[in-house]
Amino acid sequence: MNTLDLSEILSQIYLSLRENFPQFNIRHLKRASEALKFLNNLSPKQALVEILNYGFGQIEERERVIEVILNHPLVQEKFPDLKRDDFETLSEQTPSISAIPVNIDELVSFIARLVLDQELKEALFLLSRLLSHRDKLIVIPAMGIAFRVLPSDGLREIIIDELENMLTEKDWHLRQTATRTLGEIYTYLLTAGQRKYLKKLEDLLHRDDWHVQTTAAHILASVYILLIKEGQNGNLAKLKNMIKNRCPEIGIIAINALTEVYLDFIKEGITPDVKDIETIVNSDDLSFQIAAINSLAKIYAALIKEGKIPDFGRLEAMFEIKYGRIKEALTRGLAMVYSALIEMGQRPDLTKLESMLDEEDWRVRITAINAITKVYIHLIQEGEIPDLTKFLVLFKDRYGPVTKAAATALGRVCSQLVAKGKRGCLNELEGLLDSTNWFFTRKVNISLAGVYSYLIQKGERRYLNYLENMLNEKDFYVCIVAISSLAQVYIKFIEQGEKPQLHYLENMLNHPNTYVGIAAASSLADVYCSFALRGEDEYLEKLEDLLESENRDLVKASANSLVNVYSILIERNQKQYLNRLEGLLNNEDPDVSQATSKALSKIIVNMIAKKKDSLQRAVIDFENILKERLNAFLKGSFSSEIKIDSNLVKIGHLELKRNKVLEIPVCVFTESSFNIIKTIALGYKLRHPVLLLGPTSTGKSFLIKWLATLLGYEHLSYTLNPYLSKFELIGGMKPDKKGRFVWQDGIILKAAKEGKWLVLEEINLASSEIIEVLNDYLTTGKITYSQNGQQKQIIPAPNFAIFATANPESYSQRQKLSKVFLSRWKIYYQKELAESEMAEILSSLFKIPSSIALMIARFHKTLEKQAQAKVIGKEEKDPYIYSLRDIIRVGKRVSVLLKSNLSDKEFFKQLFWELYTVYLARIRNESERQALISSLDAHFGFKMKGLKLEEIIDGQRKKITFLFNEIRVTKGDEFIPQTEADIIPTRSQEIIVTSILYAIKYNEPVLLVGMPASGKTTLIRYLAKQKQTNLFYINLSLDTGLEELLGGYVQDEKGRWYYRKGMLFKAVEEGFWLLVDEANLSSLSEYLNTLIDFGYVIDEEGNIYQAHPCFKLFLAINPPRIHTSRNLLSPSLRSRFFEIWVEEITRERELRYLVNQWISPDVDKDTL
Repeated sequence: MNTLDLSEILSQIYLSLRENFPQFNIRHLKRASEALKFLNNLSPKQALVEILNYGFGQIEERERVIEVILNHPLVQEKFPDLKRDDFETLSEQTPSISAIPVNIDELVSFIARLVLDQELKEALFLLSRLLSHRDKLIVIPAMGIAFRVLPSDGLREIIIDELENMLTEKDWHLRQTATRTLGEIYTYLLTAGQRKYLKKLEDLLHRDDWHVQTTAAHILASVYILLIKEGQNGNLAKLKNMIKNRCPEIGIIAINALTEVYLDFIKEGITPDVKDIETIVNSDDLSFQIAAINSLAKIYAALIKEGKIPDFGRLEAMFEIKYGRIKEALTRGLAMVYSALIEMGQRPDLTKLESMLDEEDWRVRITAINAITKVYIHLIQEGEIPDLTKFLVLFKDRYGPVTKAAATALGRVCSQLVAKGKRGCLNELEGLLDSTNWFFTRKVNISLAGVYSYLIQKGERRYLNYLENMLNEKDFYVCIVAISSLAQVYIKFIEQGEKPQLHYLENMLNHPNTYVGIAAASSLADVYCSFALRGEDEYLEKLEDLLESENRDLVKASANSLVNVYSILIERNQKQYLNRLEGLLNNEDPDVSQATSKALSKIIVNMIAKKKDSLQRAVIDFENILKERLNAFLKGSFSSEIKIDSNLVKIGHLELKRNKVLEIPVCVFTESSFNIIKTIALGYKLRHPVLLLGPTSTGKSFLIKWLATLLGYEHLSYTLNPYLSKFELIGGMKPDKKGRFVWQDGIILKAAKEGKWLVLEEINLASSEIIEVLNDYLTTGKITYSQNGQQKQIIPAPNFAIFATANPESYSQRQKLSKVFLSRWKIYYQKELAESEMAEILSSLFKIPSSIALMIARFHKTLEKQAQAKVIGKEEKDPYIYSLRDIIRVGKRVSVLLKSNLSDKEFFKQLFWELYTVYLARIRNESERQALISSLDAHFGFKMKGLKLEEIIDGQRKKITFLFNEIRVTKGDEFIPQTEADIIPTRSQEIIVTSILYAIKYNEPVLLVGMPASGKTTLIRYLAKQKQTNLFYINLSLDTGLEELLGGYVQDEKGRWYYRKGMLFKAVEEGFWLLVDEANLSSLSEYLNTLIDFGYVIDEEGNIYQAHPCFKLFLAINPPRIHTSRNLLSPSLRSRFFEIWVEEITRERELRYLVNQWISPDVDKDTL
């Protein structure tokens, strides 16, 4: 296939995507087309995937985009083997220990990467996608499939743990599904000889949860039946004991199970003693009585068929009971008994049974109709013609459901008579069509529809016109029955190789009655399905076209039929339908998506069953990897995809020249970071401006700088803010050093002229009208601007490249960027990093053993999910932020511990403290903090190692002096805090001070959050005074706060304008401490991002200030919940700071100490 063929496919896919995604325009097509010229060395399929990924697939709706591509007819024609997995980046190198995840979906995906067999790989990736589906009702059964197909004890333990954790889900549907799946797993293990799982199954029966109990009861009863069959009769007593359970539903389940046991006894020639069930018939509980009647009826019928006639007169006598539900049960039960007698050649007296047709309760009458119908059919098979007048009488019943049941029953019985050559009932029915009572005629037609359908299927085609003519009836009820009957007939014709005309049914889709339309939709879907399964592709297309209907019922019917069709076609080895079937997982109707999931699960099991040996080898490889120690120099599972020499860099299939050789910074290449770097590289090569979108701390800014450094280009990061003007970006008239106003280039013009890689960080913080000054450059590659009233234009230096980063609009103060502006950028959306990637980064960067790295990553993700769901931080307006930056903080600390040659106990003691400060010191609610300490212990088992956690926290106070001595500062002068810092911290404040000192030690900016007067600023002043360094203090609540922080243009005594540096630049340059108080009263705080990330800051004149090693930054805020004036700090800013909650002093001892301290400073706090 040549480039021209790909051009045709690309064009058509673009048109299809435009219909579904309005944000796509011709620029996206152009970018994809331009990428093609660098991919000549790839196969056509690989090239297509690469350009589609680059042009269209790197947005937030990526999954939907891929689905549209895979379902495109031309793609299916030209690339029938193209799959969802082809759009994922897979490393050619064997995954490393650092890349091993702990989520079951990622574990399955990990094993898939170890598999060589393509079909098995496809099946495992498909299973992984089921396990990561957004609907947990799909995920939970998929976990059961994973347990069933993956022969790994370790994986199976993880699956059981996950499912057992789901038993506490809030949604009872999830708890019930988890119980069902767990029960199936326990049963499997039990039958494999692991007896402990019987106890686990029995324990589920005693949980304080009705849905779990009743679901477990069904499974446990089945297990007891199985064990009794195997001769373990001790379980019979357990089953009988279940009947006494205080939950009546469980008792009924046990009665039904006991019935199955007794029926098995009868098959083996043993007559069971049913006194226990006969006793229950006299129970005061109505539901127990009904269950016992049903049970006895089945047992009596089984005994009769074995030639033993039980005494069932007791059941007949119970007809005198007035309760309608009892009579329904008796009617159904005696119909079973009488049918068995007829089969054995006896003619029972049906008087009592037929008398139920006259019962006052209409539900009893319906039950009687259905029960008697079964008995009459048995009589007909034995040569007797029953009296049908009772059914005809019921055609005039005052309740519609009764008349419908009677008409349907009469049709069934009449069909049986006709089959025996007795056509009198048919003639009689047809004669009744002349009735003037339309309601009566309706019922006759319903009966005839059943008979005609039977006769037509037996070859009497003359009745086809009769049935088709019923579709013209004004009575919608008759239409619905005729539609259903016709569908059965047409399906029979199709099975015989005929091709019936469907226009009668198809016309009914437009029937004015909604119910008729629904019936037609369902029936047509079944007919199309039959055609499709015989290879009639046009009907498969018709069925697929119905998915586009605005009629939800039609869509649902066609979707359910397609699930069936695709499944059968795939079983016939037509694998091209697998993508289409998987596409139905996203159907809005949960019934359809869950039916799809079941079908896919069956396919997965069948695919894997053929490849057991290959899977076993992959699982062995996986378990061997788990046992390895971490290699000290791992750089991620995708590091082999990047080749570097002195002149060239190869990233995947792309080659880039190095401008000069600089020191290469460390970078861990996970799947996410490799995909980002590949996009940045291709964007640079094609001269496309690249905008990286996504949550904070996913590596966006770092990776741009990494590639710039690798290629030898100067990198410049500039964080935008809401106060930004065009002057800062493009330039304007500003005073020079002599006070004269002259043109000065802004940051963009300077970078363009000097050939730098410019990154506009947080681009959606600036207002839209400011950043749209870039439009001309983004379109033409030239920068046009006005200088002193004259239009100017420059062509940037050859190495100039512009990039931008942005966080989601949900983040505080983010603007909504216009679609026109966004379309001018090549956009890459990076989602949250997976748990496995965090573990990989932690291991690779800091040489941490995989066992510890995986536990940390898992705990991190647990907190992240709880924070997002507001399980923690319920009372806060600003949810807690946990990001990759916390993983990096922990990594720094743990790597130091690993080098310290500590004993195991001391190591875990200090590990607990480091995890506590990084993750829990920010928690504002004491009860939540205590719960999270328990969670931390559950993940790491600290208490099992003999550690007393509260003592560890309190004991850190003793390290204050040591930590003080480790901190280097620039000697201060006039800005050293004075008497306002003269405090002696209380015991609780000393713990906070210790956390602050650890953050300073690791050169991390600190965010102190606390209520007013909790001591936030005082503690920083205290530390600055102790270290004798200058502390620059800015309160952003003051009108002058911004100017003091950043500086601005002022006049000297002679009236000349000049730029005066703000305190930020003085502190940065000279290495002093800076405390920004009330930092959430202004959005300017985001201006600090570049300083924190890259260690420099740019002033209003474009001067770059590198941060002095002793510079330290502190922010202090009150929680936003205390007042509407407090803004939310964005996750982007908060995650860059080491956040600490400063608790108010409420302990009576500490308050007493403070009071005494204020009275007499000589009081020793340790004596209190």
